[in-house]
Amino acid sequence: MAFTEFGEGDPQAVKRWSEQLMRETFGKMDIRAMIGKGEGACIQLKTELDKNPGDTIYYDLLAQDRSDGVNGDSRLKGFETPLTYFQDTLKINQKRHAHAFKGMSQQRTVHSLRESGRFSLSNWWGWFMEAGMLAHAAGVAGDGNETVRGALGAESAGDTDFAGNALVALDADHLVDNGGSDFSLDQLDKAKAKAVVNNPRVPPLKIGGKDKYVAYLHPYQVLTLRTDAGAAQWNEIQQNASSRGPNNPIYTGALGEYNGIIIRESEFVPSVGDVRHGVLLGAGALAIGFGNAWKRSRRAGAGGGSFFDWKEEMDDYDNEEGVAGVSCVGFKRCQFNSKAFGVIGLRSTDAAP
Repeated sequence: MAFTEFGEGDPQAVKRWSEQLMRETFGKMDIRAMIGKGEGACIQLKTELDKNPGDTIYYDLLAQDRSDGVNGDSRLKGFETPLTYFQDTLKINQKRHAHAFKGMSQQRTVHSLRESGRFSLSNWWGWFMEAGMLAHAAGVAGDGNETVRGALGAESAGDTDFAGNALVALDADHLVDNGGSDFSLDQLDKAKAKAVVNNPRVPPLKIGGKDKYVAYLHPYQVLTLRTDAGAAQWNEIQQNASSRGPNNPIYTGALGEYNGIIIRESEFVPSVGDVRHGVLLGAGALAIGFGNAWKRSRRAGAGGGSFFDWKEEMDDYDNEEGVAGVSCVGFKRCQFNSKAFGVIGLRSTDAAP
């Protein structure tokens, strides 16, 4: 009997492992539910370079019109207001990470080091992108293991950017600082008020026809928030989210909802010392882009559809095996007219328990 099999180096096997690496990576990212195409998504997926060459994606924001208009029979002609667009750019670069092992290492263990390598790489890629995006949203690199240099793509001490996407601190209009105090519900109220009043305002997410925001908090911010809310109010906050969970992935895994803000927790929210840098996110807060123009087999339009590439290599007369994950990627907070867009920072001082 003849069997159709694909060896480790076969192109079909590589394609399958590439797609599996991508699925596992995105599946491990809590922030995955925020990624989508179109201006209404919290994290906008940019695929312009999936087929086209280049390392920079340009995208625009139509500024909000706050002009006077005319009253009554006053002449309108000659008093038209021009449309104003602000432009932002997102850069991408190749990022690679790998594991290597020798023949006797595989002999000594019952684990498939190749399978373990893919599992480990998917964890690493999920951390790299999620921690990196939250650091960009907050405009600060944490000093803990949640956003060490690697999560921002840096390869040298003091580097805090990847692919040329600089980490930019939040301006005063896009920050609610609790002044050295613990996190509180009051801080969420203030952040939402700023989000609505700012010009341009932080666009809300449309969920079930209603305006919503998403807050990502550090675990220690959540800890003090539970105390601030009290048992009864915290139970109500949890119930507000659990009743909507099955209807939208943004609610799945959420801690609760308060004042139209869906509360989520992530250990990747950056912190510096005891200062935690949570974020309130609306539509268009961040952008992430991938490039596959140089690798036709990986393009969505060519039947690939994976933003990752799986590589395997044998060396030293097939005694050393290496596995690697590769992606051409970039991410950043959206900035228009030199200001943050779609984000309000939630800074507080919450000591470790």
